[in-house]
Amino acid sequence: MMFAICNPVITVESQIGLSLNILCGFGVEEIAEAFLTNRETIYKRLQRVKEKLRLTNIKIELPSDDEIGLRINAVLTTLYLLFNEGYYSSAQNITLRKDLCIEAMRLNLMLIENELTDIAAANALLALMCFHASRFDARINNDGEIV
Repeated sequence: MMFAICNPVITVESQIGLSLNILCGFGVEEIAEAFLTNRETIYKRLQRVKEKLRLTNIKIELPSDDEIGLRINAVLTTLYLLFNEGYYSSAQNITLRKDLCIEAMRLNLMLIENELTDIAAANALLALMCFHASRFDARINNDGEIV
């Protein structure tokens, strides 16, 4: 589905924001933190892209094999931001959300297992995720506080 949403007809920022919102369940606040911007900017961006998709009647459908290469970088960025939200959670009282990190890693592994998306950038991203995941237990103490 990320490849379906990451349509080059819309800006890369909008592709990623829409993926985080619709597929990952991020709210405007979480997306704003991921993009290092304010809530209003993200809210307007999401509204504009949804309106553009509606008015131009762009179908959200899986791309052809040829189009996957045009969309892979936005998908990888979305996975990185999903992992990042888990690793540096913006949610109150939660320092580490392993479930988000593991889901990002699972999706990235699926990319690597597919010959169309098994590219160096996907492998590098998975390696980065594995490195950080190896440090999960060292990041927080028994009380859930950052070490």
